[in-house]
Amino acid sequence: MGIRRLRRRNPLLRQLGLLLTMPMFITGMSYALFSQDLTVNGNESSVAYVSNNYTTVTYTKSFTFAASKYTYSLNPMTIKNNGVTSITAWNVQFTVPADVTTVTCPTTITCSINNTTHVITLSDTITVAAGGTNVVNNATTPIRFATATANFVPQNVVISATYATTYVAITGLTVVAKAGTKTGGAFPLTVTITNNSGQPISGWRVTVPTTRTCTSTVPTGVTYTCTATVLTYTGAAISIANGAQYQFNTTVTTNMTTWTTTAAAVKGKA
Repeated sequence: MGIRRLRRRNPLLRQLGLLLTMPMFITGMSYALFSQDLTVNGNESSVAYVSNNYTTVTYTKSFTFAASKYTYSLNPMTIKNNGVTSITAWNVQFTVPADVTTVTCPTTITCSINNTTHVITLSDTITVAAGGTNVVNNATTPIRFATATANFVPQNVVISATYATTYVAITGLTVVAKAGTKTGGAFPLTVTITNNSGQPISGWRVTVPTTRTCTSTVPTGVTYTCTATVLTYTGAAISIANGAQYQFNTTVTTNMTTWTTTAAAVKGKA
């Protein structure tokens, strides 16, 4: 009867085999297209723009690799106005590697690069309503730049915007105007503005219906006009923080014998 020998595989050889195959798998993964969604809240100043925490930028990033260069595309890019009033312009800046010398973008926006600071600037003059978005989306000519840096993510991203200067109705911004008993030809009037909009406002305008022309005393910083139909108070530079109130007392001289002020209204600006 023949003798059978059992052959055992060397464990060391099996481990070496695994080590030889793993780098091939990892290297293969590195050539896949990369996509990323990123949201950045801006709270730094930018020249000629109002820095704020109510505008955000999001984008989808992809890249291709050729001739030792990664060409990155940020498309689409979405600017969202989370504020309570419209914005009329936006500006996005971010830092790129030193070997980036050019940037391209759709003709609908403006783009440039500072080759000393290596900062790319994107901007547009466009009205975006409160809660609205401005989407920059151009598959043919996206926001694009090239670098030898792999897996690059824009650095030091700053998003800023310019608020509209017009007065608009704002959810959460309310006013109460209370007229007292007329004495000596004048009504005492107390105006209380409450800001629960979720955002500070930089100015306001209150209107109170009238049935006769009038004159009014006003505190410092407040102006007024009065016609036969409406009394208007404006605090162009009197800000009201979110959750705060501004109150003032005036005396309104008029030929009205009675005065109903419950229809008073207020508008604000950011």
